[in-house]
Amino acid sequence: MTAASVNTLTAPLLTRSLSRGATDVPLIEQTLGDFFDAMVVRQPEHEALVSAHQRVRYTYRELQAASNQLASALLGLGLAPGDRVGIWSHNNAQWLLMQLATAKVGLILVNINPAYRVAELDYALNKVACKALVTMARFKTSDYVGMLRELAPELSTAQPGALQSVRLPHLRSVVWIDEPGQGDELPGLLRFSALLATGNAADPRLAATAKLLHATDPINIQFTSGTTGFPKGATLTHRNILNNGFFIGEAMKLTPKDRLCIPVPLYHCFGMVLGNLACLTHGATIVYPNDGFDALSVLQTVQDEQCTGLHGVPTMFIAGWMHTGDLATMDAEGYVNIVGRIKDMVIRGGENIYPREIEEFLYRHPQIQDVQVVGIPDAKYGEELCAWIILKQGQTLTEDDIKAFCKGQIAHYKVPRHIRFVSAFPMTVTGKIQKFKIREEMKLQLGLQEDKTA
Repeated sequence: MTAASVNTLTAPLLTRSLSRGATDVPLIEQTLGDFFDAMVVRQPEHEALVSAHQRVRYTYRELQAASNQLASALLGLGLAPGDRVGIWSHNNAQWLLMQLATAKVGLILVNINPAYRVAELDYALNKVACKALVTMARFKTSDYVGMLRELAPELSTAQPGALQSVRLPHLRSVVWIDEPGQGDELPGLLRFSALLATGNAADPRLAATAKLLHATDPINIQFTSGTTGFPKGATLTHRNILNNGFFIGEAMKLTPKDRLCIPVPLYHCFGMVLGNLACLTHGATIVYPNDGFDALSVLQTVQDEQCTGLHGVPTMFIAGWMHTGDLATMDAEGYVNIVGRIKDMVIRGGENIYPREIEEFLYRHPQIQDVQVVGIPDAKYGEELCAWIILKQGQTLTEDDIKAFCKGQIAHYKVPRHIRFVSAFPMTVTGKIQKFKIREEMKLQLGLQEDKTA
């Protein structure tokens, strides 16, 4: 056999620039609402959801009835297909009801990170023109209603559903997730339980609206970490996320016998698509162990609910460091060790953070001339943020000043843990900033060691 014939056998000529994957399992071409309703017909009494911390359980039939009732209530707010509805909440049954209800009547659910603070919330709500927002009232030290009132003081005197705000001109309705019968009324806001009570699961508008919907209609907006400033809103269709969830479930070999524990956040595609939709497309049971991550409650729920699967990121279980787009070396035995980063992205506790976004925010400070943000090793979170700051001439600031500037404006995990004031950045002869040298200098200053990954 000649060398030429070997090459012909091992390297076939490319004739197309399009690569196709497997097609033996066809894509789903239904809307989420239609696909879910068909699953309910197949197994109406099978358990669909367990929200352990809320002590709430729904069968598939019950989940359908509640989501239909909520869909009717949302239409009652004056919302119409194509309108954007935000959800600013940790994991709970109401989140899943919103996911299904909005899909059933053509509303676009906008996922808002519960870690967002005033500046980020302002940006997200206005960027996509949310007409309604469902939110927690508070969680631990986070006062969500307080942050909303900071943006829209008009809430204090507005009638629920009739907000007219200067800073949030599109927003009309704010709904807070309540415990029915508990807590005081919040001026300008509507209780979730009260909203749900206004709906009718047999509302004829639901079927009429469903006939107008298509699999290629937008259903969801997820904000990604921005590489060049603020987060970008990615618009996804029924077809996008329904098939994504379905094929993840296929890869996991899910069946109705499975019970998947989902401690990862629902605002992220990991929770709402790879979790919720992977289960619902296979008739499996969704299990929420808690509203926020707590290792003990997760393990207890896995045992109590006899879960067969568990989602999570490495830092939920170990002080690991998940690497994406990294430089690595491989030894003779095939072990790979991460030695550097191709991308500028920082991964802190499973959260993707682009330093440029933090830099753009800090540039707003009137006393800051220039700033560079890098990730440095951290035993608990994998990486932590570090900011090197050059002040304007004659200005003075402290680390506490910088952290106070960030507090309540950007998510807590985006606030640099380490801050240094410098007179210059390390640069190449052509003037390019050498972030790797900033990183190395901080490792020396803090006595940090880079953990081997294998």
